[in-house]
Amino acid sequence: MATRDPPPPLPHHPQDPAAVFVSNLSHALIQVATFIVSVLIIIVCRLTSLLVEIATRVLAALSEDSRAPPHVTALVRRADLVPETPSAVSTAVSRSSPAISVAAAPTPPLPPAPVAPVPHPHAVTIPILPAPTVPDVPITPTTEPTEATEEDAEEQAFWADDPPDFNPGPHFLEPPPLPLEPLPHVPDPEPLDPQALDPQPQFDPQPQFDHPPHFDIMPLYAGPPGSARPLPPPLPVFTLPGEGSRFITVVRGHRVGVFVNWDAARSHVERVPGNVHRAYGDYQQACDAFDIAVVHGRVLVI
Repeated sequence: MATRDPPPPLPHHPQDPAAVFVSNLSHALIQVATFIVSVLIIIVCRLTSLLVEIATRVLAALSEDSRAPPHVTALVRRADLVPETPSAVSTAVSRSSPAISVAAAPTPPLPPAPVAPVPHPHAVTIPILPAPTVPDVPITPTTEPTEATEEDAEEQAFWADDPPDFNPGPHFLEPPPLPLEPLPHVPDPEPLDPQALDPQPQFDPQPQFDHPPHFDIMPLYAGPPGSARPLPPPLPVFTLPGEGSRFITVVRGHRVGVFVNWDAARSHVERVPGNVHRAYGDYQQACDAFDIAVVHGRVLVI
């Protein structure tokens, strides 16, 4: 059975980027235009409904005005156009309006006559008793007789010449006079002889340092390349972060070489212009870096 050959593939035409951009831009513009048209349609519908509602209210108001009597409408229009006096307006109203019969106002009824109160069948009358009469008897004050004693007589005789003062003023006591005794004679101090004093010791002037003094700590390794490297001291059991685990290689400073930590190398590097140093985590790596600096001639004691 013969088999059909597959159809040849369609030739692939590469799309132009400019044509693709124009196509995408046209689609975007069509979508924007569609959105704007829909918004305008919604706005027109809202305005139409609002105008219809306003027209309905105006027609309702006009219909209510048309229901009023013609003479009242004419009177209102006349009063709006030509202002007149109250007498003229009342005359016009009386002429234009039909006669209205006004009934007489009814007379108010007279108040009822007062009715006498009817006594309660079981009322109890309480007789008013007169106030009791008190005889006016004069009362004379009586004082018990007091017998004067000898102590009272002596007290009266004591206070007769100098009666006591129950509100005395402040009383100040004068200090007793001090005896006037001559002060002991104190001789005047002798003048001091400046030559008799011990001369002040003379000290040598302090040397002036360009940098603060430092402790002379020797490096662990500072020999030429290929020399024996001493073993570093054992690390402490408990160390802070970065302490005892970083060796400092000083290439330029007061002393050069490999130091055990930053505390040992600080005095040879701090405040030294042009110092060069670096920290390493491995002792052998720090020594190798120092040997390389020696070979290239970068080691310098400042």
